[in-house]
Amino acid sequence: MAEKSSFFNSIGNDRRYKAEDWAAYFATFVGNGVVLKTNAALAVSADAGSMSVSLGAGSAFINGYRYENTAALSLALQTAHASLNRIDAVMVRWNRSLRAMNAYIVTGTPALNPQAQAPARTADIHELCVAHVFVAAGATSVGQSAIDDRRLDSAICGLATMIGEVDTSTLYAQIQADLAAFRADEQADFAAWFAGVQATLGSDTAGNLLNLIQYHAPVVLTVSLPASGWSASAPYTQTVNAAGMLTTDAPLADVVLSATAATAKAQLEAYGYIGRIDTGSGQITVTCYEDKPAVDLTLVLKVVR
Repeated sequence: MAEKSSFFNSIGNDRRYKAEDWAAYFATFVGNGVVLKTNAALAVSADAGSMSVSLGAGSAFINGYRYENTAALSLALQTAHASLNRIDAVMVRWNRSLRAMNAYIVTGTPALNPQAQAPARTADIHELCVAHVFVAAGATSVGQSAIDDRRLDSAICGLATMIGEVDTSTLYAQIQADLAAFRADEQADFAAWFAGVQATLGSDTAGNLLNLIQYHAPVVLTVSLPASGWSASAPYTQTVNAAGMLTTDAPLADVVLSATAATAKAQLEAYGYIGRIDTGSGQITVTCYEDKPAVDLTLVLKVVR
């Protein structure tokens, strides 16, 4: 028959339709793949502490036929090989002869460089691979890091979309490349940091660690600024010794106040005259721009390097 049409009401059983007719109808506008209504649709997760994984709830279309998993489905993995790794595949399989669609684990072949089995694609069998599972040699359980989500890989799975299939292989490849680059950058940054730690600690770990802590601990210095030590004209300056001060230091200053209220008041007023503090090697220079203190001052300088 060269021409076909559907669907019309039957009169005297003259319009009978098969499941294949409905499947062919849906296949004209729904492509093969996972129906990604949510991110978790047919996502594969590890069953903690066991050699099994769970297939999340969701649905898929294959050749116009609909598969649905209504609740988490546990799928057992075969025992790991003693010395070789393998990669298993989580498949959703359409089987024409069995008139069924089911999820399966397709066990990979143990090898030094294991490869997952490609989905079967024949006139009677069509598979969607939703995930790969890396089974390490001698493993007694699999973790989430062993699962490689393949739902966006249109070469072996992809998404079910209206009016044909969307090629998501480029998007999937870009995501994998970005993830690999991120991991490489993070590993490089960690290696550089760890090398720096090793260089800092050296062989005498305790001693060098103590030096590192001491280097970063605040340095507190006390200096005295006598009232008679200021220059004669503005801006008024005074340079005093500050043992341990470095040219690159930027100290935070505070004034030590007398226990006598009147003297403390005069010291606070005099402290307010200070406009800047410049550091040198083992010394500081204090500058007052308008007035100079008429009382002796004691400053506490805190330096964080």
